[in-house]
Amino acid sequence: MIAAAATALLLTSCVATGRSLPTPDPLSAADAERLIEEHLEFYADEARIADPTVQIPDVARVRLLDPSEPPEAIAQCLREEGFDADVETDGGLSIGHRIEQRAAFALAHYVCNAKYPPDPKYLAPLNESQHEFLYEFLVNELVPCIEKAGFDVGEIPSFQAYLADAGTPREWVPMAKVAAPGWLQYRCEQAPDGLYGELEDDR
Repeated sequence: MIAAAATALLLTSCVATGRSLPTPDPLSAADAERLIEEHLEFYADEARIADPTVQIPDVARVRLLDPSEPPEAIAQCLREEGFDADVETDGGLSIGHRIEQRAAFALAHYVCNAKYPPDPKYLAPLNESQHEFLYEFLVNELVPCIEKAGFDVGEIPSFQAYLADAGTPREWVPMAKVAAPGWLQYRCEQAPDGLYGELEDDR
């Protein structure tokens, strides 16, 4: 699951600066469906690895998910499929299954994600206006938060250098530059509210 949480502090800073939000590229219906199919292929491949003879079923979509909402729909679906699944207090998904259930779980995981895929606008590649918005957040919000916790992210690339590497294995991800404990990703927000052209309160 893709997560794009935003704190009240971040929301306030975005609004207080009066900075305009980025404009995502419009998606055609065909492009939206292609992005969802590509996303679900990851889960289908997991099921095929667990059981090469598996038949991937046709699954009726229930609704699209916003990444900022807790994954309760996925958890409930997995419980209905016979697996332990709960949403943790940090918003993550806790899942349990026995080793002999690996193939059955992988198929159930596909089914539940097919029922509740993310809104395709969150699956589309970011355009330059979104990357600029994200870069300013990383430099002005995330890096100071990481450094305040006592970690050093090293040299910050220019925007042009950041943009050149975006979407590649070389992409600059500040949190990946430090050997940080898991709690830091919950203390420091990873992405800005408004990255997809609207503030969370407006959805």
